[in-house]
Amino acid sequence: MLIMQTRHRNLAVTRDKLLKLNNQYRKLNNVLRNLPTSYLSPEMRDFLYQALLFNLKSQMELNPDQRKYLDSDYKQLERERAQVRKHPPKPEPPSQINAEETNLHRQTLKSFYAYIKRNYEAGHLNKTNAEKMLMQVELKLVETALEYFKFRARNALKRHYYKEARVAYQKAIDTIGASRHSEQFKQEEIQLRNQLNKTVEEWRNYREQQSAGQAEKLAEEMEDLIEDQESWKKKNVYD
Repeated sequence: MLIMQTRHRNLAVTRDKLLKLNNQYRKLNNVLRNLPTSYLSPEMRDFLYQALLFNLKSQMELNPDQRKYLDSDYKQLERERAQVRKHPPKPEPPSQINAEETNLHRQTLKSFYAYIKRNYEAGHLNKTNAEKMLMQVELKLVETALEYFKFRARNALKRHYYKEARVAYQKAIDTIGASRHSEQFKQEEIQLRNQLNKTVEEWRNYREQQSAGQAEKLAEEMEDLIEDQESWKKKNVYD
């Protein structure tokens, strides 16, 4: 009975470990496959391959029944890693991605950042490599935040939602100010402040135009009312 209970507990622990490894593999593979090529430096990309290979090796040790299939995946991933190291993917040209896509990329980057940090704290990464990759992810998080807020601002301006656009530009500026790498985004900050000032000026002009238009419309309505009254008086005189 005790032997059966021990075996059952061991199997439960193994299943739990495999589940965690599968979830980790899925998340790491998502970072590698779904982020635009410009988001990952050669060091970050190679680290992902290393992490995926280590993950598969751990799964093989825990799940010998699937070793044949896992080993096939392992060897294929090794070949892919070697090919990518020889011929790194070229960064994709900048493209206009929507706010939802940008936000998804940011969540993926944050997850990857936490993974790098955990590995460093556990002693699986040396300080130099860890700090370099963490800095690269931090920079990219700032860049994607700026993309997100600028996209929102542009969309708001198209609909004359000047208040929403002003808030978005201000949040982008605040993002730079809150970053420990703010010095590297000085040019972007200047451009954003110029765009913010331009938006405030356009908002002021738009409100003046709207006020003028309403005053003109009111004046026309008053003229129509006076004409109607004069017409009524004339009608009474002739009657």
